[in-house]
Amino acid sequence: MEKVYTIAPLGLKGVLVEVEANLSRHLPKVIIVGLPDTSVQEAKERVWAAIENSDLQFPRQKVVVNLAPAQIRKEGGSYDLPIAISILQASGVLDLTDDKTAFIGELSLLGGLKAVPGILVMVASLKDMGFKRVFVPVKNAKEANIIQGIDVYPIKSLAELVAHYNGQEIKALVKDIFKPRPVKTSVDMSDVKGQAQAKRVLEIAAAGGHNVLVL
Repeated sequence: MEKVYTIAPLGLKGVLVEVEANLSRHLPKVIIVGLPDTSVQEAKERVWAAIENSDLQFPRQKVVVNLAPAQIRKEGGSYDLPIAISILQASGVLDLTDDKTAFIGELSLLGGLKAVPGILVMVASLKDMGFKRVFVPVKNAKEANIIQGIDVYPIKSLAELVAHYNGQEIKALVKDIFKPRPVKTSVDMSDVKGQAQAKRVLEIAAAGGHNVLVL
């Protein structure tokens, strides 16, 4: 039983989540354990429909999905994709051997990938943990690609991701090289002598995009 990796956002950091699926010869049923909230519990319905509507077969067995570590509450729809990948791997449809790859994304009933919030924090945390690749929804890909040191793969659907592992390769986004804009004004804050408090107020306002009323 191989692990599939994703990330749980926790403030400005992320906690690595290992997703495991086990199939057993009992009446067909899907159970998700590992402190999932209601939205994650509902993932079993989304995942089942997404797999079936991607021309794949959902296993007619008892499926137990574990989200570890159990003490971290799992919230939101970003676990849909790794849960689906874990089930497909357990049923023999996929064979993932790279433990430096992570998956993030919410599934629609038709198998499409929806954007999820907090992608920048999640991808940055994965990069800090040593991950080399991450598959994300297309609508999150541009933002995620800001993080240097990790390859971002944009995917539109579960079927497209399965096809990727069957030879129809998806290309990682090319990283943009940051080029600072030249300063057009000849006046700099350092030219102002004294007025430390006033300059501090202006700096805070500029950083936060706030208005300033000068009397």
